[in-house]
Amino acid sequence: MSALAARFAPLLGALGLPVSARADRRIPKEQLLAQMPPADRRTVADGIEALAWLAALKPQTVGIAAAPDGSAPELLVIGVDLRPNAQAERIVERIHKAMPYPLLVIEAGPSGQRASVGRKRPAARGEARLVLDGSIERSPLVEVADGQLLQGEGPDGAALRALALEAQPDADLGACYRGWGWTLMAWRAARITGTFRRPADEAAALQLSGLLASREALLAEARQVERELGRAAQLRQQVELRQRHRALGEQLTTNREALDR
Repeated sequence: MSALAARFAPLLGALGLPVSARADRRIPKEQLLAQMPPADRRTVADGIEALAWLAALKPQTVGIAAAPDGSAPELLVIGVDLRPNAQAERIVERIHKAMPYPLLVIEAGPSGQRASVGRKRPAARGEARLVLDGSIERSPLVEVADGQLLQGEGPDGAALRALALEAQPDADLGACYRGWGWTLMAWRAARITGTFRRPADEAAALQLSGLLASREALLAEARQVERELGRAAQLRQQVELRQRHRALGEQLTTNREALDR
């Protein structure tokens, strides 16, 4: 393993990929930037220290068939070494959009590591190019010390074990990729409930995704109400805002209970 690949070793190791799938190659930043709109290039260039192609999951390297609908002929594992103060979420989203393959991106930064996936679909009938289909699913941050993940027990440990290739559905590479996405989604929920439970099927994954999206919206509204409360001068307005904040708290409690079922 090169020094660059070793930067991503903690999460890369959790994937449990066979040696036949490993690539371990540096990707010139210019090659990535050429696939991006000019407005994004400065943010990405300034935020990335290095970019690596870590693995390629193909039928001949992992023994799993390509997706029959063309959405996952192969899966790439990409590592991005982020500089301090990088706009990590935006950079990762741009990487998923720019590269025409389903990706599992491992981001390594000063605070730890994350993994992300983003489903893709054929751009149009008759085109081989794949485009992002929906939002990016991004894991919680995991802390790393001396090249080792610190979250080895509890729900984080369960999530890390569930990332292993051998734990994914293996009907085809599309199913495998969905399994990774469901794992990352369940990991986010586990940080809220304390229990890791991966969805068993697409319907359960959609339900979980909706609950997590609702929670993010409720939290954003609660933060906005708190800001308005800090500026409110009139007693009546303060009372109304406190009532709204209390109602949002009750909705968040109901949401957590639903996540825990």
